Amino acid sequence: MQAYSAAAHYFNVFGVLISAIFMLTLARFAYLQNKISLNNRAFSWLLMAVGFWTLGTYFRFINTNPDYVLFLYRLTHCLGSIASAFMLYFACIFPKGKDASLRVKLMIFLPCAFFATLAIFTNLMVKDFVPWHQQYVYVGQMISGGIYNYYNVYTASYLLISIGLTVYKWFKTTGRERAQVSFLIVSIIIGGVSGNFFTLWLPHQFKVISLDSLGHIAFILPLSLIAFAINRYKLFVITPTVAAKDLLHSLGGEILVTDLNGKVIYKHHEKYHVPDEEIKKIADEAIAHNYVKSYKIKIDGMVLRITAQFFKEQGGVVMILHDQTEIEKMEEEEELTRQEFEARLTEEKAKRAALIRLTTSFTSEEIERSLKEVQDVMANDRATQLIFEQMLVLLRKRTRLLEELKQEKEVLEGKLRDADKNYQESIQRELKMVELKEKISQLKGEGNK
Repeated sequence: MQAYSAAAHYFNVFGVLISAIFMLTLARFAYLQNKISLNNRAFSWLLMAVGFWTLGTYFRFINTNPDYVLFLYRLTHCLGSIASAFMLYFACIFPKGKDASLRVKLMIFLPCAFFATLAIFTNLMVKDFVPWHQQYVYVGQMISGGIYNYYNVYTASYLLISIGLTVYKWFKTTGRERAQVSFLIVSIIIGGVSGNFFTLWLPHQFKVISLDSLGHIAFILPLSLIAFAINRYKLFVITPTVAAKDLLHSLGGEILVTDLNGKVIYKHHEKYHVPDEEIKKIADEAIAHNYVKSYKIKIDGMVLRITAQFFKEQGGVVMILHDQTEIEKMEEEEELTRQEFEARLTEEKAKRAALIRLTTSFTSEEIERSLKEVQDVMANDRATQLIFEQMLVLLRKRTRLLEELKQEKEVLEGKLRDADKNYQESIQRELKMVELKEKISQLKGEGNK
């Protein structure tokens, strides 16, 4: 039996109670700061899981029934597996606040459900508990089940993956998001490592019971850092100011506020250096018309688009500046591409029309007229000119054949006319011969009488 004093007992009891109250209070505070934000909700779920896990440990410390202590051991292992899953889930979605896919959530929470169910309903994780102290029943040896080592691997792997994921995000983020991830890294390392070491590995691997509560108490430090970040830097709070700054940061813009005389009284940052006379000009226009929809200005090789709004009651003008350089370049390139396309389309239409007229020409005069038009259109297109020259050879050959056929037709028509004339003349001669015979017959008849 290990020596265990009343001082150690009260240290453990009050330590875990204070930790549980602190974590559950912070969970409610984080949730109420922004109920819509997934970051706040997931963070509050994580704190609630850790808080109830710590609260279960508190009830185990004050219980005097060994059977209840055994049940509370199993309950705290169930809640510990849930806390590990929410820690990894929060590391996945933070700081963007974009929910993980269904596949990722299943990969995170299915092992959690497996170990949580076995912990509370079976003896495969916590098999039994043997008390060592008559007064403080929770002081004793927990007899682990057949899969307890797998549970240790589960919690350790989730902790390491969470740390690795947040460190990776730290390198990928900048500005306010990097500050958020920095606080999360410190919290996971201090809270996760100390919590697992003092509450899981130290009492069950090395049989050191007196320091059990230190794991829960150790959570107070990282959570205090997060509470400080919430209040001091608003890292987990989405206020209108924070939202505006995040929006401007994501857009890469700058905000200026001027008084009624066009004098700058607030700048978000010194990203763009707009001349004072231009600022005053925009402010005067905004005051005259209540707003300026789009004002473009070129400064140091950049194209800035400025929108301004006049606030009469506050007596000032708010301007938002945005770098349009890349957009302007893209628009210029699109315009050049459009012009080239239209010129090419016009050229192709002219070629098509000229070729159609050429292919429908049937005389040398028509071909020569179309030939000049086609040559002008295709002056800069050598490949098409070669095709055109081949076509021209065929067209001239066709025209020559047509002219020969026309000549042969004229000759044939002349012969047909001559033949018809001869035919008509022969008929006339035949008719005259018939008349002559008839007259001869009549004369012979009269002579016989």
